[in-house]
Amino acid sequence: MDDPQGWGDVLSANLDKSVTSRAVFSVARHARDGLVDDDMRGRMRLLVPHVRRSAMIGKLVNLSRVEAAAMADTLDGLQAGMFLVDAAGRLVHTNVSGRAILSEGNLLHANGKLVALDAQSDDARATFFSPPAMAMARSAARA
Repeated sequence: MDDPQGWGDVLSANLDKSVTSRAVFSVARHARDGLVDDDMRGRMRLLVPHVRRSAMIGKLVNLSRVEAAAMADTLDGLQAGMFLVDAAGRLVHTNVSGRAILSEGNLLHANGKLVALDAQSDDARATFFSPPAMAMARSAARA
């Protein structure tokens, strides 16, 4: 029986298998190219580890996104204000309570960093979490 797409043969390799899913890499040959042969099997043996690794990386990236979303939901559920900053002191994430604190005006978000206001003069006093501000705070605490 002739195949309407003209497929002559298919070579497949399992990339991943779990209880709920399966990933397969298949290469179809057109009927004019004949059946799968040793040359094609050899090329497939060279390709499959790279395709498998790519599929696993994609799966991990997706898992990381799901985990990050779950973590953000958990942090947003905290009643305390939470500010997540990177090593340079830049604000990366603020939970719902933290955003409420920012909206009250006691803390400012300036140039990607948190800045405290002096309650007496409304002057910006220090950038929280930045390395220079941390060093100044440590020096002041020692003095």
